[in-house]
Order: sequence, then structure tokens, then C-alpha cells
Amino acid sequence: MQLHKLPLLCLSLSAVLLTACADRPSRGEAPPPAAAAPARAPASPPAPRPMPEPIVDEARPTGIPECDGYLARYRGCHRVLGVYAADQLEERYADTRASMIARAGTEPAEHLAANCASLSKLMDEALDDRDCEP
Repeated sequence: MQLHKLPLLCLSLSAVLLTACADRPSRGEAPPPAAAAPARAPASPPAPRPMPEPIVDEARPTGIPECDGYLARYRGCHRVLGVYAADQLEERYADTRASMIARAGTEPAEHLAANCASLSKLMDEALDDRDCEP
């Protein structure tokens, strides 16, 4: 490239950048006010849902002993910990189990075993010597 064309290139690039940013407010400016939304009555809280039935095939293990052990304690320990609302626990369990089964088919077993052992350790630490529900 010829050096005498460099200032023209810089000027052109600056013009493109300025054009692209022209519709944004600068840092010191307040954004334009949004149109006021009409006031509406507060929504009533949703009705509590009944506890769902287990949606997982319990007979199918992950094939990784550390993961199967973690899953065997998952519900009872999470009920004690209160991490999830009661109506979310089955869905979370099913998602966790499905993820572990899927990963067992694609990841090296030792990676998944280490991950499940870590999850078990974290759960035990969070329980702080409390027992899990059966």
C-alpha cells in the first residue's frame, strides 16, 4: 500500500464507524424516554401445582457408579437442602439424569465419574452433616 493513501483510508474507516454509532446515545446522555406503559392491575399469584409423578425410567442406570450413586441420593438430599421448589424437583432430576445418560454415551467414563463425584462432594458439603430423606 502506498503511504500517501493511508490518511484517506483512516478517514474513510472513521466515517464508517461514526455512521454506525450515530444513533446510539453517548455515555453522558440519558437514553430517550420510553413510552409510558398503561397501568394494569397486579396479577394474582399462580395456583400451586400438584407434585408430578416421576417421569424417569429408574431401571436404566447411567453405567457410571459415581453418577448412579449421586442420582440415587438426588431427590432426598435436594428435598432436605431446599434448592428447588417441590414442584420443580422431579423435572430437575429428570433433566440431570437424562444429561448424565447422554454424556455417558459420548464422554470418557472417567471424566463423567469425576464430575459426578464432585457433585456428590458438593451436595455432602451443603448438607453439613444432615441426613437425606429416604
